[in-house]
Amino acid sequence: MTSHGQPVEKVVLKLLKRVIPRQKKSITIKDIALSREEIDGVIHSNFIKRIEPKRKRDWEHAPEEIRNVLKYVSVSDAMLQPRLLSYSPSPFDIYTDPKVVDSGSSRLSPAILPRLSVTQLLTKSWCELQELFRICTQRRKKTLARMASGHLIHDKLDQGLKEEVSNELARRLDVERLDPTELPTVVFSSEDTQALNVLAQISNLSGLLLIGEAREVYCHSFVNLDNGFVKDPHRHDLLLTGIIDYLTFENDQGQIVQPLKDFNDIRCVDDILNALRLVESGTLSLGVYDIKTRRDHSIPRQASVLESSKNQIQMYEIMLSTLGETSESGMRMMEEYMDRKHIDIDKPLSNDFILYSLASLPFIKEDYIMVQSGAFHLKYNYSMICGDHSHSEMETFDEFCSELPISSKLQEFANENFGALCQSWKSHLTLRHLIIILVELVHCITTLTNKRSLAVKYYKGADDNFQTVRLSQDKASVSALVKTSLAFWYGLREVEPIERNANSYYDKCQHCDFKDYCSWSKGMVEQYVDRRVNSI
Repeated sequence: MTSHGQPVEKVVLKLLKRVIPRQKKSITIKDIALSREEIDGVIHSNFIKRIEPKRKRDWEHAPEEIRNVLKYVSVSDAMLQPRLLSYSPSPFDIYTDPKVVDSGSSRLSPAILPRLSVTQLLTKSWCELQELFRICTQRRKKTLARMASGHLIHDKLDQGLKEEVSNELARRLDVERLDPTELPTVVFSSEDTQALNVLAQISNLSGLLLIGEAREVYCHSFVNLDNGFVKDPHRHDLLLTGIIDYLTFENDQGQIVQPLKDFNDIRCVDDILNALRLVESGTLSLGVYDIKTRRDHSIPRQASVLESSKNQIQMYEIMLSTLGETSESGMRMMEEYMDRKHIDIDKPLSNDFILYSLASLPFIKEDYIMVQSGAFHLKYNYSMICGDHSHSEMETFDEFCSELPISSKLQEFANENFGALCQSWKSHLTLRHLIIILVELVHCITTLTNKRSLAVKYYKGADDNFQTVRLSQDKASVSALVKTSLAFWYGLREVEPIERNANSYYDKCQHCDFKDYCSWSKGMVEQYVDRRVNSI
């Protein structure tokens, strides 16, 4: 029987009628009867083998993630095709759909804060078709065991440097940090919480300037289809976020340098900014590094992975440089960012926040005193501060502390170290004040250096940096990459799967969660795997 359920003899007869010239005598099956051997030859011929029955699949019993993909992706011959349905929303609209499940993440949902990370913009780092399918599953990427192991290495590196920075700040202040567990439990507002994040970055970058190193530096930027990275963001520009694994100040020999090592009278962030004006600019390199963890002493062999690492670091450098190009443009980018998070940067921060931040980061005390005394508004560009509408005097800090059910140890700590703040403030402390400090730090860091050192550091364990791959800069190619990646996310171009070859299958498809449903992978199985088996 053929694939359509007809006897092979009838099929052969139809074929013969097409090729044999018409004769007066009608042709019957008896006239052209085939032997059993001839029939078997037809049945087992390559021609008949290529006529496959139409595939069927019980999609109802497929995993939920695959059933979600069916809502958006074309299906043919019971396999997922490398294209969206004509009526499907764009990948970005699918990703920012409020129905997407974000299992246990503390981050703001993309539906609330539409954005992409730098790694998400690198759609071809592995397989763009896999990326499309993963987006359509409406599930966040799973954390694999090897990824969890890598996170532990990152955390260990980060924690070690944080302790070094804390010790350096405490040494300069001669003030012991208070254990946060000594603080009363309070519920912070959204503005307070965001202010804590900004303070963490201020501490991080202060450490970079004091000891020459910083880890886990958050950065953001804005991009669009026409220009790539933009300096003056508007509502239609896409928010791009990322975390730089490692920043350093380096000399020409690649050695880590402490720019403010000889300045012993630094007691606050404002002192850092004043000292930087005395340091000759353009004499150092800024090292921008990505940390990759490996299970053994080898680096990835896939060209797409290596190229993506290079593009990722270049994007981080561009984001940092764009944010720090001028204080005014940096402030504009921060205002747009906070506005999209629905954060009012001019809302007074709570007294709870002030107490908590002073106890956990005493280094910021003198900068708070500048706000309390009114000196802050005299120092910084008025255009950056003009949004500050909270000029009414706040209650004195000692009155606030006396009303708190805090331990005697905390009361003693506050009175001893923050007495200067226990008087009327010229204006309330706001998130805007802290953002201005952060923007000034980023600006000073980017202008202090005239060169960039870009590299990937490969680790097998927190103490085993077994290889560092230095990279060159190519901003034009990065800008082009941003545009073509945005075209993918906005559904303005076709998906571009990996190249069909044996290496692609064995390196990538073989380990893909979608391989049993993907027509592109099936084609490679037939072309490279089945052929290889049949040739044995």
